[in-house]
Amino acid sequence: MRLASPSGMITPAGHETVRVKAGRTTAVDLGEVTRGEAGSLVLTPTDRAVPVVAAVQVVRGEGADQEMAFIPRPAR
Repeated sequence: MRLASPSGMITPAGHETVRVKAGRTTAVDLGEVTRGEAGSLVLTPTDRAVPVVAAVQVVRGEGADQEMAFIPRPAR
């Protein structure tokens, strides 16, 4: 897993490889890795091409001013 940002591609420390078994889900907390910048996750299968369904949960603000959004990416 990598993150494409305006400052270039990065691999979030500790999340170089995320293994997900067929039919399962997993969550990865990237914390403050984007530091308010726009970015895109780059997901690449390591051994063979397989369909992937991914979504990103974005949380902004704090307390009563907190906003949350889910951004899905359908399988291809």
